[in-house]
Amino acid sequence: MAEILSQSQIDELLNNLSSGDVNIQELEANEKKIKEYDFRSPKKITKETIKLLKGIYENYCRIITSRLTSMLRLMCDVTVEQVEESIFHEYNNALDDYVLMALIDVEYPDKTTADSQILMEISKPLSFVIIDRLLGGSGEEYENIRDYTDIELSLLGNMLKQLIRLMGSTWESTLDIGTELSKIETNSRFVQSINYNDTVLIIVLNVTVNQSSGKITICI
Repeated sequence: MAEILSQSQIDELLNNLSSGDVNIQELEANEKKIKEYDFRSPKKITKETIKLLKGIYENYCRIITSRLTSMLRLMCDVTVEQVEESIFHEYNNALDDYVLMALIDVEYPDKTTADSQILMEISKPLSFVIIDRLLGGSGEEYENIRDYTDIELSLLGNMLKQLIRLMGSTWESTLDIGTELSKIETNSRFVQSINYNDTVLIIVLNVTVNQSSGKITICI
């Protein structure tokens, strides 16, 4: 039960407020913060698990920073921007209809393959910067965002295969898994390897290439 103030305590508090001895903003700052809880979508992933996965993908960022710099021959920087829990349909609905989405098979130590896949989505502006550089360009941003040609998808697929193989190695200290590119999907509505209402963890990586930046989003 909250403490009830006596009349003398109330008078003293009012006098202090009037004289400026007590700062009302400090009183408000000391009040307990109330956080809303959505019972329709309860949180299922613990803070410890989120912290663990953030550490895994921070290590992954360091590895693919080196690999991208070597592949593109430009200074690249990859960092973890955000790790959050979501529902798969919320994540999928937020995507554009046409995307660059890698579907990743996960192999367990007993050589069995996981029922659901890891998804890796690369933003279109970033993907076109990579394509430009792989084809001998300077790595400038491409203003006319369009669908990919078959040749461009082949180039991006070869790059993704290398990045995805490296993902499994970053899990070694936690779980000995293997990761391999299954296929590339360009329409997010066709992705059905994760159930519509499944809880997922979204890891957003910020990628800087040359003077351009973009996002890589990983959905587990």
